[in-house]
Amino acid sequence: PNAPTGCSAVRISDSQVTVSWSQSHPSNGQPTSNKIQRRVNGGAWTDAATISPANAATIGFAANQKIEHRVNASNAAGTSGWSNVAAPVYGTPTVPTN
Repeated sequence: PNAPTGCSAVRISDSQVTVSWSQSHPSNGQPTSNKIQRRVNGGAWTDAATISPANAATIGFAANQKIEHRVNASNAAGTSGWSNVAAPVYGTPTVPTN
């Protein structure tokens, strides 16, 4: 399948973000799954979720983090490239302790 487009992320609570995207017109069939990756505080990309094909998913995140997301699509013919990187979402800072 082609890479998803229009990836965006919206913080919906102190511990959850909804990542959404559009499936591209497939060059070799519809996607059978989507993988969401995240990058925390500018670090390495890590897998956040693999889901049945969809256009959005709500996933958790922690306080004091700058998180970026991207998505790809897979089917029996292979795996697409990555979508654009969504604008970062910021976790609520933790309360300082004495």
